[in-house]
Amino acid sequence: MKYNSTYLANYYATIQIIETLETNDLLILVSKSMQDAEYHFLIDIANKRNVKIILLTINKEYKGPDNLIKLTLENTEILNFYVDNPRYVSRLMLVNIIFGMLIAKYPSTHTEEYQNYYLAIDEWHEYVKKMK
Repeated sequence: MKYNSTYLANYYATIQIIETLETNDLLILVSKSMQDAEYHFLIDIANKRNVKIILLTINKEYKGPDNLIKLTLENTEILNFYVDNPRYVSRLMLVNIIFGMLIAKYPSTHTEEYQNYYLAIDEWHEYVKKMK
């Protein structure tokens, strides 16, 4: 699996990465508020390229296009940790959390084999609380 990571501060590089994506690629966006027009533009580009999009946000109102799955957090704890610790490991943990949230959102895929996964996510949340 290819992996690219960039921040909105490097917006033109982000656009270049998205322009290389194709149908069946996955774009994961992290935006606390979805208030920046730049994020909406990135979603439009990805949507036109038929890229699947996962958005992690606290914004409950934003809907997005049909190919976007929105995972809404109740608080900013995980997002703050991600923003404040921009290391590869924290990004990898965020991706794992996203996949855990997707499993929880679509319970028909949930089986006993995911129990350890949920325990690991709970441990990660406890670790983040201790880091504060």
